[in-house]
Formats: sequence, structure tokens, C-alpha cells
Amino acid sequence: MERAKWLRQLKTAVINGDEKKLEELSKQPVPEFDDIQMAQEALSYIKQAQRFLSHKKHNVAKQLQALKQQKQYSHTANTSNTVSFEA
Repeated sequence: MERAKWLRQLKTAVINGDEKKLEELSKQPVPEFDDIQMAQEALSYIKQAQRFLSHKKHNVAKQLQALKQQKQYSHTANTSNTVSFEA
């Protein structure tokens, strides 16, 4: 893939928060850049993508933990509210 096209796709994916496109780009080799400015720009967007994905991972982990707590609370609330008619 052409370097400039790859960089444009990376920029767009980072700006739009496009996880699927970031995943797709991560599976491709990073092109070699002859221009130092373009290489620095690519590095900057790669770092932004890493921060974005790390933040996303953290949020998903928090949501999963909250769901687990809700499930546990729901389970204990349902079992503690049972009535026994045994004599």
C-alpha cells in the first residue's frame, strides 16, 4: 500500500475512532518512510491509536466488572428473597 494512502487511512481511523479500521491497519506492516516529517506524523497517529484503544479497553473492562457485580447482586437478591413454607 502506498505510504501516503496508509497514513491517510490511519489518520481517518484515529480521528473517527474506527476500531475495525485500526485493527485492519495493525495487521499490515507499517510502511517505511523516506520523509522524516511523514514518519513523525505516522508515529504520532500510531501513539494516538494506542491511547484510544487502551482507553477503550479500560472502559470495556469497567463495564464488564459492573455487569458482573449486577449479575452477582441480582443472583443474591433472588436467592435471599425466597420464602420457605416448611414447618
